[in-house]
Amino acid sequence: RDWSSDVCSSDLDADIAAPQATDPLSSSGNYPGCSAFFKQRLLFARTDNNPQSIYGSRVGDFQNNNISTPVQDDDAYTITLDSDQVNEIRWMERLNDLIIGTSGGEFKMSAGENTPTSIKIVDQSSWGVANIQPIKIGTSLIFVDGSGSRVRDLIFSFAIDGYEGSDLTILAQHLFETYKITEWAYARQPDSIVWAVREDGIVCGLTYNKEHQVFGWHRHETNGIFESVASIQTSEGVNDVYFIVKRTINGSTVRYIERLSARDFTTIEDAYFVDCGLTYDSTPATTISGLFHLEGEEVSVLADGNVVSGLTVSSGSITLPNAASVVHVGLAYTCDLETLGFDYPSREGAVQDKVRDISSVFVNLRNTREMFVGQDEDNLVETKFRSTEDYGDPTALFNGNKEVSIKPGTLNEAKVFIRVTSPVPITVGSITPRLTNGRL
Repeated sequence: RDWSSDVCSSDLDADIAAPQATDPLSSSGNYPGCSAFFKQRLLFARTDNNPQSIYGSRVGDFQNNNISTPVQDDDAYTITLDSDQVNEIRWMERLNDLIIGTSGGEFKMSAGENTPTSIKIVDQSSWGVANIQPIKIGTSLIFVDGSGSRVRDLIFSFAIDGYEGSDLTILAQHLFETYKITEWAYARQPDSIVWAVREDGIVCGLTYNKEHQVFGWHRHETNGIFESVASIQTSEGVNDVYFIVKRTINGSTVRYIERLSARDFTTIEDAYFVDCGLTYDSTPATTISGLFHLEGEEVSVLADGNVVSGLTVSSGSITLPNAASVVHVGLAYTCDLETLGFDYPSREGAVQDKVRDISSVFVNLRNTREMFVGQDEDNLVETKFRSTEDYGDPTALFNGNKEVSIKPGTLNEAKVFIRVTSPVPITVGSITPRLTNGRL
């Protein structure tokens, strides 16, 4: 046999040894606390023994931690952050690079340098992060900083070839100055809102639209406390937001899973604006049953677009004064909107320190059925919306502008306060006050 021509005589590289199996995370004290996928590797980090270390699998083989001799670019690796302090890694999240959040600062692992021989990790900022998973919104990363009470974003900057951001709670510090965020969830569609649960059971929402430089906070309370939140994308591409709410109903402590209703109604009959509610949609009826989860509670009702109040659930049902086919029943809540004091330039400069008063307010509205307006909550004027509806028909949703003359308020504040108490919608597009001002 001619051994020199045998196909089995392959060109093996005698300088590379067979890969050696390793398992650095298999024993007590070495179990990881966070993970991420990055550039075809599965990464683990934060063990009790090595809180600043990251363990990467082989490329394309997530359960393989083998290492060759000499080391190859696709081998598994272990790296420890180069930092002045020992700060545990709390999360890892992908943008263009891998962003690594630690208790003392934020780092990036460059996308093009992710091999055992060329890993590059560079610190970006030193705010520190809470032990809450960050949220990726477009090309931004939103995270809770080390205090647990501030929310920041990180965005890549070509000017510094790194990531920088800002404090998103700077204009709403009163919402968080004595409270921490315990968990949150992001609903991308339809309104790009981050829903954050505070430790006292109140929810704060952050509407975030980076491309238009829009971000603003809003506070949400209920008859009970919010304990948890989750966002799930539906097959239609929108996000359903669920809460676990702890309530006291009929003298007992209960926990309900409740979902935010979509604002996709076109008629007042379909507008759903109650908490912990149910909807009846069938033939006209006066008795609405199946309400045992609200036993003994006074409820707010919208029946065929008409507001019904003063009803209490008894034996799991209520009795309407008139038969209705579409009925929403639940707990009532109050919606308040209050502006800051209006300011504008004058010949004498800013008018914040001047006597100012608002005689009327011009409000742009969409799909609105109720609005009380004033300069404070003690001096509200009701806006009338009913106009051409037939007798017996509900007042229709209003779209357009309303000018409302309001009562005098505190002469050096010039604020606008809007309130809705019924289970009907309001959408405010803009507020234009008619102001007068003078010297002190």
